[in-house]
Amino acid sequence: MKSGCASNRDEAKYEPSIDPLVAIVLGVAGFVVGLAIMFYESRHSDPSAEFVDSTSGWVWMVLIAAQVAFWAVVAIPLWSGLRNRHHRYAACLDGSRIRSVLFAALFVAVPAAALRVTPPMNGLSDPLYYHQTKIAVISVLSWGTVVLPALVGMFWVYTIADRLAPEGDVEDYTDVRDSLQRLLKILGAVIALSTLSTGALLQAIAEKAPKSAPPLSELALLWGGGATVLLMAAYVPAYLKVQAWGKALVTSLLGERALGSDEWFDWDARRKTLDAYLQIDQGLLDRLESGIFILAPLLAAAVSVAVPH
Repeated sequence: MKSGCASNRDEAKYEPSIDPLVAIVLGVAGFVVGLAIMFYESRHSDPSAEFVDSTSGWVWMVLIAAQVAFWAVVAIPLWSGLRNRHHRYAACLDGSRIRSVLFAALFVAVPAAALRVTPPMNGLSDPLYYHQTKIAVISVLSWGTVVLPALVGMFWVYTIADRLAPEGDVEDYTDVRDSLQRLLKILGAVIALSTLSTGALLQAIAEKAPKSAPPLSELALLWGGGATVLLMAAYVPAYLKVQAWGKALVTSLLGERALGSDEWFDWDARRKTLDAYLQIDQGLLDRLESGIFILAPLLAAAVSVAVPH
């Protein structure tokens, strides 16, 4: 344990929760806000009005609204969790707060910069009036309410695990471990919804694009794959640090016994029980429960690329 780093026992272990009625209200409000952004001045031009009236255009706008609804629902427990981390492990986070924000901003800046430097595609135009502005507003909402705080949370998990190890205690360990998994699931769902909506938009554009236009289906796969790589780059170091802390915790609690000694079998049974409780026996692939959220839209995008049009 690093000097001066200890959890605040006056701050209870965080258990994420939100009243079902509040979640419904926030979800509906977010959905309405998402649709309102998409429909604003949408009939200002004939091509935009035609896009809004099309089935593919509606599918895309509904997916955008669903994303906003999701952010509205998860924002409260996400920010409450960060507040709890900050109060419970304030001593461990000393000196790392600015670095955590810079860390999160760097990961957000990469896809933002990639979108800015992507060359325009000849023969294609924005389907919606104020399209670029609306996408910018949606992106800022996503980054500000969910993505940035979740990435900050991952950096905090890494820092807390690094500074509390090798001691700490079981309650702190399970608290930090569960926090990391929640953040992975949230960001995995963000990537899934983003990939699905990107694929729907590209499909809608492709329906109206001239035959000379470049193929678009690969872009959805590229976007989802790139976002997944960035997520793994943020998650894996924190996961490895937490796992190392867990193994060190088992050693500090149970010590070591020589193989073949009279105490070894009893010690080994207790070690396996503690490993199972702390979930240390679960590898990285086992931890990626959110992979189903991430991989589903990526696989769908891959299939759309593979199927000839």
